[in-house]
Amino acid sequence: MAWMPYYVTGDEGEDFGTGLKNEVGAQVIYAFGDGDVNFALGDGLEDMVDGIFVSVENRTGWESDGTFIGNYTDPWLGFGFNVDLLNITLSGGPRFYTPGSYSGLSQRTDWGGEIELEYPVAENVVLFAHWEPVYSTEGGNGWGVGFQHHVGTGLTLSF
Repeated sequence: MAWMPYYVTGDEGEDFGTGLKNEVGAQVIYAFGDGDVNFALGDGLEDMVDGIFVSVENRTGWESDGTFIGNYTDPWLGFGFNVDLLNITLSGGPRFYTPGSYSGLSQRTDWGGEIELEYPVAENVVLFAHWEPVYSTEGGNGWGVGFQHHVGTGLTLSF
């Protein structure tokens, strides 16, 4: 479960302004194996089932004035493995998107994936980077046919 509030300091256009926006998310993951695939330690192709998983993630968001932005659900298949300390995760599948009624857009199914890299730099600190391209086959007002890309980097702190 995650709550991701963020404050927008600049006007985004005529529809939405500055202020606190909120995103709420939940994810469930089922791993088919123990998840401990490390090719640097000699694991081979026969060990790949240990890195396969399925996940279902849902995210919902609101603008600063309380307008419901919409939500999406990603039921994705994935594979994760290590090369020494570097963790690499590949996942992908459909994205079921339900936009907020303000947009005038109908529900649709997009297709996406993610490549994520994680590297521990201390016992409780992990650097990460990920790329998530999502392809939409349907266009609409404010949304076009084609790829949308999300790229993110940062660090995770554990307490």
